[in-house]
Amino acid sequence: MKAQIFCVTLLGLGLAAASAFASSATSRIASTEFRDAAALVADANSTIQQLQGTWTQACLSWNPSDPATADDTRSYFGSYTFKGSEFIWSQEVFTDSECKKPLAKLVATGFFKIGDAVPDIEGAFNIDMFEQFYVHTLLDSSKRAFEFCKGGNTPLTGVVECSSIDLFQIMRIEGDKLREGRVNGDHPATSSSTRPSYLYSIGYKRVS
Repeated sequence: MKAQIFCVTLLGLGLAAASAFASSATSRIASTEFRDAAALVADANSTIQQLQGTWTQACLSWNPSDPATADDTRSYFGSYTFKGSEFIWSQEVFTDSECKKPLAKLVATGFFKIGDAVPDIEGAFNIDMFEQFYVHTLLDSSKRAFEFCKGGNTPLTGVVECSSIDLFQIMRIEGDKLREGRVNGDHPATSSSTRPSYLYSIGYKRVS
């Protein structure tokens, strides 16, 4: 899988949505349901409690002609799980447009820390993700995927593991929806000065 495909959430953890959606999936508009970030950040433990549980995206699809999908990926969904000060982010990709035929799965684990409220986005707060460890698994050996750990230019075979750099994200809780920052281009923010300044309109729904 091309590395840029997986740099959505992070963790992107995310982390992330894919850059193909960037132009239409961003917003500075505040939701009527978002949590008061200043109050949450004043007590980081409160924010951590609000994040606890699992948040999952709906199935999202790529246009087969998109140059970003040089492998056999046609759809994907991601999820976050927060437990205490630890997180798990995962993204599973599929060879069909309806998330029914698995191709590969990328899982990142690590720790997170809540930072300040984001001045220009109501309800949003800074979140730093560190000590990340990735496991990238090929689920269909008859199809083509590229290895995340080596930058997306090496074919993925079997299971590959690697450590990664710290990431500096923003998030906002909107009732049962969690939104994260839009990454800059195809690369997640690797320093506080390059932290995202917009939120994806595509979010994660709380499932537990």
